[in-house]
Amino acid sequence: SFNLSGASIGGPIIKNKLFFFISGEMVRQELPATSFIASDASHPVTSGSISIANADTLNQLAAFLQSKFGYNPGVYQGYNQKTRSDKITAKIDWNINANNTLTVKYNYLKSAADQFPSTSRNGFAGFSSGGQPGNFSMPFQGAGYVINNNFNIFIAELNTRISNKAVNKFQIGYTALRDFRSSQGSSGTFPLVDILLNGNIYTTFGYEPFSYNNKLNTDVFQFSDIFTFYKGSHEYTAGTQNYFRKYLNGFAPAYQGLYQFSSLQAFYNSVNNGTSATRYALQYSALPDGSFPYARTGVNEIGLFVQDKWKVTKTFTFTYGLRLDNSSYLSKFDQNPNFAALTFAGGQQYDVGLKPGDKPLVSPRIGFNWDALGDKTVQVRGGAGIFSGPPPFVWISNQASNNGVQFGSLIRTTGVPFNANPDTYRPTSGAANTSYGVAVTDHNFKYPQVIKSGIAIDKKFKGDYVVTLEGNYTKDINAVYFSNINLNEDPAAAIVLNGPDNRLRYGAMPGTSNKIYSGSTAANPNLTTAILMKNTNKGFSYTTTARLQKNFKDLTLSLAYTYSKSKNTAESGSTAGGLWSGRPVQGDPNTPNLAYASWYQPHRIVAYAAYRKEYAKYFATSVGLYFEAVPAGVTSYVYNGDLNNDGNTSNDLIYIPNNASEINLVKSGSGGLGTGTSSDPRTPAQIWSQLNNFINQDRYMSTHRGKIAEANAVILPFYKKLDLNLTEDISMKTGKERHTVRISLDILNVGNMLNRSWGIVKTPVSTNFLRYEGLAADGKTPSYSFTYQDAANQVPLVNSFSNSTSIGSRWQMQIGFRYLFN
Repeated sequence: SFNLSGASIGGPIIKNKLFFFISGEMVRQELPATSFIASDASHPVTSGSISIANADTLNQLAAFLQSKFGYNPGVYQGYNQKTRSDKITAKIDWNINANNTLTVKYNYLKSAADQFPSTSRNGFAGFSSGGQPGNFSMPFQGAGYVINNNFNIFIAELNTRISNKAVNKFQIGYTALRDFRSSQGSSGTFPLVDILLNGNIYTTFGYEPFSYNNKLNTDVFQFSDIFTFYKGSHEYTAGTQNYFRKYLNGFAPAYQGLYQFSSLQAFYNSVNNGTSATRYALQYSALPDGSFPYARTGVNEIGLFVQDKWKVTKTFTFTYGLRLDNSSYLSKFDQNPNFAALTFAGGQQYDVGLKPGDKPLVSPRIGFNWDALGDKTVQVRGGAGIFSGPPPFVWISNQASNNGVQFGSLIRTTGVPFNANPDTYRPTSGAANTSYGVAVTDHNFKYPQVIKSGIAIDKKFKGDYVVTLEGNYTKDINAVYFSNINLNEDPAAAIVLNGPDNRLRYGAMPGTSNKIYSGSTAANPNLTTAILMKNTNKGFSYTTTARLQKNFKDLTLSLAYTYSKSKNTAESGSTAGGLWSGRPVQGDPNTPNLAYASWYQPHRIVAYAAYRKEYAKYFATSVGLYFEAVPAGVTSYVYNGDLNNDGNTSNDLIYIPNNASEINLVKSGSGGLGTGTSSDPRTPAQIWSQLNNFINQDRYMSTHRGKIAEANAVILPFYKKLDLNLTEDISMKTGKERHTVRISLDILNVGNMLNRSWGIVKTPVSTNFLRYEGLAADGKTPSYSFTYQDAANQVPLVNSFSNSTSIGSRWQMQIGFRYLFN
């Protein structure tokens, strides 16, 4: 990297008239993809980094693919993930005259980062999800993908001093974002294949299902003008901020085909004997010429605001203001008259050709700052207001591409033997579109909007101690949630499950016989899912922080603790189907289920020490330590399988039994009746004993028996990390300018360097250890099997968490060099 700052070109009137700044950074990084290794005779399965995926088995599979199809799936272990990025930042400041200053900024980025294949299959009804390297799975490297993020950003800003009482800031800009995905594999045409073991993905190879022509081009033009006028004790501000956005989005899950096989032998049988895959999905172009459909959308956002910063007294400042925002979507989306003619539950009809309406948003805000004692030893600050912003625009563009006009889809469970040609089951160009999924946005949809409020007190004590207490609360006004309006929720078609977990099991999976709309089914297409995006006012978050800071002459010490809670109704994501099915649910998946956010951090401790000593006139040494203790994340305990029959196999939260009478346990893979040829030798009593022990050792489950688990409520063990920074400045003077060479050494997770047992992240061994096997003979009692840690050697699950071998559990060192002059 390089950094040149403070350079200037003098003029005859203004001594420093033109300044420029430029910096660049080039990153070429390779890190071990994972420390999980496949098991073999030398590496028996343990609870650590040995996977139940067997090395000999995977080697035989790779050789079979090479000999049968000439396809090299890549390696499955011992490889690195690469990260590449080139960055340039340039800035010019021009003092045009005494009243005008022009600033022009440019930012450039070209980057790429290798990724494991996606674990999500929630957009495909009945498909198993998962499959990243771990205790139960080892995908081949060729099934991975590359995230490419590139941008060019230009911003120009003119600051004008109109008079002693008035200033103006005018800004224009253009942003070009180019985000796309590419495959890590050697072939872009080989379909993706998941091999399952006991319902879990065991290994994966082929073209990553979400990467074909996956790109998002974003062009944003912006301009703003902010006028500030000073009068007496008031500082008035008025202005406008405007954005004109255009998008081109390509996204077609399983465009090259997605196969799932219940076992490796089933795959071999399909190739050699023509037996069908367990499940198959394909998305295809429904355009007459067969070309790939891209969604083209956009929105204009106009914002107006006024504000008054009023210094009521020498010690109290009050700020109040109002902002108005309006979003107007560009043009109409493609019409689908077949879909518009359908009637859904409650007599509702929807039109994918209609854009969301213009919805002006009003956002009042207030704030204050009070020097309570007038001596700057007690400061009270706070405020409240309404804030809004655009959602990830891909959520809107889902409607433009998932409308039944551009794409069609196939999901089959019979008659689909494996074929390496992705076009084998693709309909011919111009064929009637008889099956597809739809995404639609409620016509009254509004940009997300929240109420934010906060208050803080800073108290300075003798000895230069500062104590801070701060609290913040956020409440959703227009949050977002997703529902599948094509789900058959007719109570007459549902089953109430027997036992203490008496949730509903729906009558039919999407895409089969679940049409709950009226009209002639012969004339209407066979919908898979129809995902509706709407607003809800559910959702909130709050944080409370206590901080102690002490300043010495050359040393600063700080210690802070934060308690927080956060709940929402939708998680981040891109596909409409995935946003609906990705949230773990206790009951109805179509309601705005309020649950802990995936970034929920109930506790966080942060401490740092910073020391800087200048000496010998031209030298300075700095030492910094940063310590953080925080849970390593949150997760959810869900069933492996589709308990509620909504078409999603990994989002039904488990019921945690009090005793053996509250759960019907059967042998793994034996089906709901507990019979069959399963190799599981355990009796139901033995299975319960192992499950009961597993529940007892788990902090969350042992304290929530007799309840359905909550989404994202399982808090992972604390992760404790200490980072060290050493910096040396060497300076010299040339005339009036000071030049500095800065050499730095950073050791991240330095504790792990000192002791391999420190700074370790713990991750879940399994979050879907109970597999739904079907209904018992009465047709109402669900049956479950309890997963082995190692089925081949009949090793049961014992611990909820194991040490992660990811980069987070390792120490890293970096050396920096910077030259500064001004």
